[in-house]
Amino acid sequence: MTPKLGMKSIRQAQVIAAATRCIARGGIGNLTMQAIADEAGVSKGVVNHYFANKQDVLLQTFQSIIDEYDERLRAGMTADMSPPDFLNLVIAAMFDDQAFAENHLERVFVHFWAECLLDPRFQAAMKGMIQRYEMATRTVIEAGIELGMFRAGDVDQIAQGFLALMDGLTLQYALNLDLFDLTKARAICAGYLKATLLDIA
Repeated sequence: MTPKLGMKSIRQAQVIAAATRCIARGGIGNLTMQAIADEAGVSKGVVNHYFANKQDVLLQTFQSIIDEYDERLRAGMTADMSPPDFLNLVIAAMFDDQAFAENHLERVFVHFWAECLLDPRFQAAMKGMIQRYEMATRTVIEAGIELGMFRAGDVDQIAQGFLALMDGLTLQYALNLDLFDLTKARAICAGYLKATLLDIA
């Protein structure tokens, strides 16, 4: 029987969502294709049909999380958005209440970070993501400096520090240390930008 038109994207999204939930609950090490299939409510054969193997599922799940973050950014952007507003949007998109509550993205990211130590493919994907976001952040900061909205400074250091701060807060939040909530996390990041760029709103 020929699959229905569009079924591939539907099934892949279904499996990726299930993999995300499984990773949030139990990590990656003991995750199996059968467990993903059970969580998705499909047969293991369906998962094997659309994904080459477990690593393929994981890599596509990681990419899906990045894509969802990018979509949150696009949804909040406007044509006349100022550099300060864009950086505040980056913070809001990163520490999105719904994304954390529904998918526990902080836990998923911690598991993927650990996987980078074991799998060069994840390391390459993570490195590419970080470099892309650093470049975008540098571009925005440079624009703000040119417009007189930001104080001149070491743009590379500020951009790298900003992204590292968000990663660190994500890790602490995932550990359930009860040190802060997402509102406080957003405030900490905004405070960093205010301290380093001075004139951010």
